[in-house]
Amino acid sequence: MVKPLFELACFSVTAVEQAQQLPINRIELCSSYLEGGLTPSYGFLLEVNKINNLITNVIVRPRSGNYIYSNVEQKIILRDIETIINLDYHGIVIGALTVNDQPDYTFLEVIAQKFAAHSWLTFHRAFDHISPSGQPAALIQLQQLGFKAVLTSGLPNTSAIQGAATIAALQSMVHHKKLDFQLIAGGGVHHSHVTDLIQQSGVKAIHGAFLERPFTPDFRVDATEVRAVHEAIQSCN
Repeated sequence: MVKPLFELACFSVTAVEQAQQLPINRIELCSSYLEGGLTPSYGFLLEVNKINNLITNVIVRPRSGNYIYSNVEQKIILRDIETIINLDYHGIVIGALTVNDQPDYTFLEVIAQKFAAHSWLTFHRAFDHISPSGQPAALIQLQQLGFKAVLTSGLPNTSAIQGAATIAALQSMVHHKKLDFQLIAGGGVHHSHVTDLIQQSGVKAIHGAFLERPFTPDFRVDATEVRAVHEAIQSCN
């Protein structure tokens, strides 16, 4: 059995430095943890490039709040994506919704047409705001556009272990349709239940920030927790 991929969300250069010595497979690079993750600055991206040897996807989210973007915000997103790709990052993590909590396919198609050939595209936890009954069709349409992954906790404002049944239904569909697509379970992941999460959902990738508590100014990673999550992943049969 191939063990699930382990993705670490990093919110500072310090966290990226730590990640180089931790048993993870991939980084999601973000700024502004307390706002749910925003686009890293150009300077942040440059500094990470100097020290990072891990596959890294970068979130593109220009502000906190909802995922309904104005024309101006969409232009900012497209420019940020160009910058990130020009700096040779592996992928982009993006989400955009309509007022009806459906993926903004018009805008996402623009992103995919411009960048899918050059970048791994992940749709982030904005996906959780889509109704569970609408998620399978949304996933298929995202895959058809050129997206490679969805980060989800299954349901809005919950943890991945609580949304495991919803994730399991999506993972089952991906398997039976033989889609080239990765479901990433994220949200409140902890070593004490990560084995149950994998077994209940069948998910092939795990995501989390695993920050030290209380938070440090540079949002250091709790290395002990990361190693415990890794051990739990490796113990899965």
